[in-house]
Amino acid sequence: MKLFSFACLLMTLGMCELQRTDPLSKIPKLLNPISLFTQQFGEFKSNFNKGYGSPEEERKRLEIFSNNHQKLLDFEKAGSAPFTMKINHLADLLLEEFNRYLNGFRPIDRSKTKGRGFVAGMNPTIPESLDWREKGAVTPARYQAQCASCYAFASVAAIESHYFLKSGSLQAISPQNIVDCSKVEPYDNSGCQHGAVDPSFDYVKDNGINSDEVYPYTEKEGECKFRTDESVTRVRDYVVLDEGDEKGLQEAVATKGPVVAGMDASAESFQFYGSGIYYEPKCGNSIDRLNHAVLIVGYTPDYWIIKNSYGVQWGENGYAKISRNVSNQCGIATYALYPVV
Repeated sequence: MKLFSFACLLMTLGMCELQRTDPLSKIPKLLNPISLFTQQFGEFKSNFNKGYGSPEEERKRLEIFSNNHQKLLDFEKAGSAPFTMKINHLADLLLEEFNRYLNGFRPIDRSKTKGRGFVAGMNPTIPESLDWREKGAVTPARYQAQCASCYAFASVAAIESHYFLKSGSLQAISPQNIVDCSKVEPYDNSGCQHGAVDPSFDYVKDNGINSDEVYPYTEKEGECKFRTDESVTRVRDYVVLDEGDEKGLQEAVATKGPVVAGMDASAESFQFYGSGIYYEPKCGNSIDRLNHAVLIVGYTPDYWIIKNSYGVQWGENGYAKISRNVSNQCGIATYALYPVV
């Protein structure tokens, strides 16, 4: 018995000596990464009025939030990009969910568009920088929520601006009108699933469109409730710019007004864009990579100013600066068009 006790004592002393000499023993055990962000998640829920249907769903969203938060910390630590990223109301979404719920632009084949081509002017006067917001031609950014209706928001944003340039009256026009009413032939948009800008303009050309007050946004698709007696305006025509022509895009924005553009918004860096000039090397610029529609409301020599539909909590109060003349960054000039009202 004494021999056994002595052997145990030797083993214990050996273990203590190993702990003193083994450098790995000095490294504290890592906390669960989720626990590191529990407090931040609570603040996130409070700041953005988040609620979940079950404890399991909340646990899932906490895990997603924690992973996203860590990615933003890693991005900030690298410090090599010309823009910032920030925690916003989309921080509890997987990248796949972000793209499914918020990026629903599907450009149509150019051969099928009913729009006419853009004709450049003869030596037009084009300012070096321009911002249509400063001229009162742009309504505030809105939030499409988890309905992939960016195509409708970009379409009505363009109509709002061009109606103002024609009439001097700036009115909030209804994206819900397009979401609900352009699902039928010959427009064939898909409500909260996805859609295109060309058939959205075609719908307004054929039918007119209500104001946002008359036909408010519901964050889901429903039956068409368009009121013909309350139509604000119609689209008489629309103009489709040459693919990839940033010079022509600048001229159109300067001489005609804000322009709708498709873009590749599929990267996490766009989901969490905060401020600065957005440049994403992973962005594609071919037409098959375009998955989101925005409104270009201005430019400088270095960037395009875009109005988004992710709400004012995203980016710079709902706007972003996209790198200009950098290999058609994110396809900003690949599919661009504007309405004639």
